[in-house]
Amino acid sequence: MVCKQTIEAGICDLDQVVCMRRAKLLAEGLIDGKGEFDLETGRHYQNTLKLPDSTYLQTWFSAHVKNVLALFIESPHARLRLKQLSLPLSNRYIESLIEWTVNKKPEKRELSVALLMALLSPLRQSVGSCFATAPLMIVQYEQPYVLFEELYNIVTRGSLRRIIDGKEVRVPLSIKTGPGDTLHLMGPYSHLDPSLIEALGKKAPPALPGENVKRYISRVAENPLVAEEKFKGQTQSLLLKAYEFAAASLSDWKTEFSQWNMYTSLGLDPKQEGGLGELIVQFLEELIGEVNQKVEHLQDDLAITEQQIIDLETILSNADDPDRIRRLRGEIQVKAHHLYLSQETIREEVERGKKINVFYNFLMDELMRLIPEYFQEVFDPEMISDQGEVLQDRPAGFRLLYKYGRREPSLWTMIYSKEEYSEKLAAFFQAIEMMLIQGSDLERMGELIERLTHKVKEDRFIEKAILRTKEMHLKSLREGGERTPWAYESGGSVEDLISCYFRMVNRPKKYEMRPKTPHDLLCHLLEWTKDAPYPLTSRFDADPMRGILMTSPVHAFLFKPGLKQFRKGWNSNTNTYTYVRDEVEGKFEEAYHQNPLTAEEITQISQLFASFGMPRLSHFEAMRDWASEQSFQVQTLFSEIILNLFKTKSLEIDLPFGDTNWQSDLFTFVMSPISRKLELWRKNGLRLQPIPSWQGHFQEKPWTLFIEPLVT
Repeated sequence: MVCKQTIEAGICDLDQVVCMRRAKLLAEGLIDGKGEFDLETGRHYQNTLKLPDSTYLQTWFSAHVKNVLALFIESPHARLRLKQLSLPLSNRYIESLIEWTVNKKPEKRELSVALLMALLSPLRQSVGSCFATAPLMIVQYEQPYVLFEELYNIVTRGSLRRIIDGKEVRVPLSIKTGPGDTLHLMGPYSHLDPSLIEALGKKAPPALPGENVKRYISRVAENPLVAEEKFKGQTQSLLLKAYEFAAASLSDWKTEFSQWNMYTSLGLDPKQEGGLGELIVQFLEELIGEVNQKVEHLQDDLAITEQQIIDLETILSNADDPDRIRRLRGEIQVKAHHLYLSQETIREEVERGKKINVFYNFLMDELMRLIPEYFQEVFDPEMISDQGEVLQDRPAGFRLLYKYGRREPSLWTMIYSKEEYSEKLAAFFQAIEMMLIQGSDLERMGELIERLTHKVKEDRFIEKAILRTKEMHLKSLREGGERTPWAYESGGSVEDLISCYFRMVNRPKKYEMRPKTPHDLLCHLLEWTKDAPYPLTSRFDADPMRGILMTSPVHAFLFKPGLKQFRKGWNSNTNTYTYVRDEVEGKFEEAYHQNPLTAEEITQISQLFASFGMPRLSHFEAMRDWASEQSFQVQTLFSEIILNLFKTKSLEIDLPFGDTNWQSDLFTFVMSPISRKLELWRKNGLRLQPIPSWQGHFQEKPWTLFIEPLVT
């Protein structure tokens, strides 16, 4: 009943709901009352458990459960880890994630249940984080022991840690779990998703026409944040998503603060006009000027005093009156003492000048150390672009996080505007004032901090900071678009992420293709798999769920050579191009001709396209000819309707080859009923959907297979 309501609501992906609930039931059954893995139950499940696998994602989940069971049954270390898990965790935020996931106040057992749920739950992309989602999907399925250790460490430590070139890269657990299904439009009130009602904890009022889940929750929930998280927890593990977005931050890792956006935006390089570096140098130059002026005055006074002493000594040598001799000697002593004090003052001022000269380096070192303790650039899964036909793949980006110098993530805040940026900068300089005073005996430190605080509040400074950031992205990174010191849209770098995540010294080994058409792409993939070494291809024969990280010009996903229909192609001894022509395109064409549309179906299609000007036609070929002369949008809609109509006849008219990362979709090749050429579509169950914008991604940047380190 719940599944039926979920389908009718059209909010949550059914497969994800099913898999998530199975993961929860399994975790509850495998963890005993002490919060430890029940070895006897695990072995029982391993020998007898058979989960339904009517869809791709359910098939994946069934195989993944076996991998996880094997991990805990065969590894005493993994069982010990669960046994060692205890409260308190590294921070309260993680405890909240666990509470929202299991709907209970976290105790020892709930911690283990939540951790096992995170390991079992399918990791699927919910925002434009494909560069992180795709490689982590491979880790989850093929290296569950790695993911388990990572989850354990981030729960107990609160951050991901890597050592790159001898320097530490540390990213915190994401303080956001992404939009999940909250951006989906609501269905009729009678079809509200049960999980939404459960998250609200009360009878749900009607939704407004066209209202999305997020806005609905904000309107009706007593605590929208908690209600949102509980709702998202029905289809995904919140802990796993927070971990995924933490890992996403590794795609933009920088071991040196000088590589940060913030270094450029603040203008810490003194050569940058209007920046803080220039202000600091000017302030120090003022202090040096004062020192030089004082030393110059003292040196003049010293010269006068020395001459006065010489004159007095000359007079003294000619004096013969005892009283006058006594008076002259007294004056010489006074002058000599004054001379000594002047010399000491000059020495002190010279030392002061030396300290001022080295203070700049001290201050820069302290800022380089302190700024990362108060700020961090992290992946923001909620910074979603309005562009993108696939909701789950809309570009996200990186945002500046203010940490207040504290380790508790629940106290951190992300910066969304120039006003907040200015405010947090001012708060930062005020917070570190005493640290700088204690670390240096520079006079007038308070005045410098006051100047810096005043500077970052100026509108002109913020405008300059924005301009410096845009110029840096354009010149150094060759990225245009909206770029600010506190946020920038970026797809992230797959190579950077896997190099950092897997601690690679060298860049990953990869194979590049430059297909001009979907037909070329299919041939390239078949040829590569045929040429791959047997120890590799045998793994795909044995387990179709194994994948290889692959990128198109705009997306990272998993190539699945073991999928049944694709596997037939690379196991065939026929020439690849001949195979594609005869066994793929030929079979698709044959399916069209041998299964003509009925008169009733033709009438229905005519009625559907009547508003586009389609005349009353009696043959499919005539409809196809009409559609070929229409706009691209009409052609796409026509193809979608025709292909899905043929799909309901249980015909093999598509060739799946990859996991999109989106909900439970696969990438698949279909033959256009209009052009009779192969196109790249996506498939969810029996439903085929076009990806119009992807047709332009051929003849652009290369499509790439990453062979190492994910496939070994």
